[in-house]
Amino acid sequence: MMTASAAVKAELLSRDGSRCEFCGAESDLEGYTVAPRDQSAVDSCVLLCGTCVTQLQTPETLDANHWRCLSDAVWNENGAVEFLAWRVL
Repeated sequence: MMTASAAVKAELLSRDGSRCEFCGAESDLEGYTVAPRDQSAVDSCVLLCGTCVTQLQTPETLDANHWRCLSDAVWNENGAVEFLAWRVL
């Protein structure tokens, strides 16, 4: 996992209304860089909650019910969010 820089995270929080771009959670948020992109570019990053990040990093903990939120995320206007949602699906 590549974590976004503090400056990028601040931009993500502003851009996304301080909500996880997948499930809408408002706590435990972090910037997640969509590989192989540059972690210093906000357009290459997604704001995700700890639950989403954990499930991305350890697929054996996958909770299929949690990922129902992807049906909305695939239509996100941000390309990184849309790409990562399709990759998860």
